[in-house]
Amino acid sequence: MKTNPALKLLKTSTLVPFVIAIAAALLPRPVSAQAANNQLVITEDSSTSLSATYNGSAVSVTFSPITPAFPERWIVTLPVNVSYQSPGEFAWTEPENSSNSNVLAPSPTFGNQFFVTSDGIPPGPPVTPVGDETGVFIGTPVGSTVPIIATFDDDGDVATVPDTGSTLGLLVLALAGLFGARRIRSFRAA
Repeated sequence: MKTNPALKLLKTSTLVPFVIAIAAALLPRPVSAQAANNQLVITEDSSTSLSATYNGSAVSVTFSPITPAFPERWIVTLPVNVSYQSPGEFAWTEPENSSNSNVLAPSPTFGNQFFVTSDGIPPGPPVTPVGDETGVFIGTPVGSTVPIIATFDDDGDVATVPDTGSTLGLLVLALAGLFGARRIRSFRAA
């Protein structure tokens, strides 16, 4: 019985395991370790939809517009009181219009609440808006020294193409398949 040269190449080639290892390394993996900081993630999905998580758990968000001055405004309630970092207001640049900002401002009444205003005028100095999805130290939980890092993700104003994170891995697999098919064809031609 004669052995097919293409199968022999695939069995002896060191390239195939190498390509598979690269593809596996590029596929997304769940994060299992707890971050050293407290994480506050605020996500705006539209002009009337905002969600927030604190260390991965959903927190209370109430749509609370003050028309017409602040039509996109929410009250976010955390499970802990916060000792806020000066100056007390924090801002992220609007992705669609860099002259506007998404602003987080502590509630003057409740230590575990803050206001989020979207598409607003950025606060003046000393607050300088940072880029969308940039982590900002906003303070610490009362009685703790572990920082709270807040991130604002404005998905409501940006047209994006969904990406599951495995696109590069799929590209590597496709290229490996093309390379393998080309090698098989070259063996048949020989």
